[in-house]
Amino acid sequence: MSDFEQIPEIAERIKRSKMELQDNGNYWAPEWDSQSCCDQDFVNNFKKGWQHQQAIIDSLKAQLNNMEACYIEKKKQVEAVSQVHAELEALKAEDERNYIECCKSNS
Repeated sequence: MSDFEQIPEIAERIKRSKMELQDNGNYWAPEWDSQSCCDQDFVNNFKKGWQHQQAIIDSLKAQLNNMEACYIEKKKQVEAVSQVHAELEALKAEDERNYIECCKSNS
């Protein structure tokens, strides 16, 4: 049973009208009384809307996963640049100390 079929109102209508899922993806009610026809139309139209919304959700999930991957890559780049910056600052401080020591010893 799909998530769609677990929606209480959908499950009730499928059961009440004894609907079956056909190979073409639509639900079919074997009896053609007005209630079964109404249920069949409701379920099939609801399913189309469900599938459309699911396609939107799947697209948003893919976008989110892509954004997460980009974020992780950028974070790695920032960490690498920060490491290089820290190393350069350490070298700069060491050079300044060496310069001061050199100036002191030459005076």
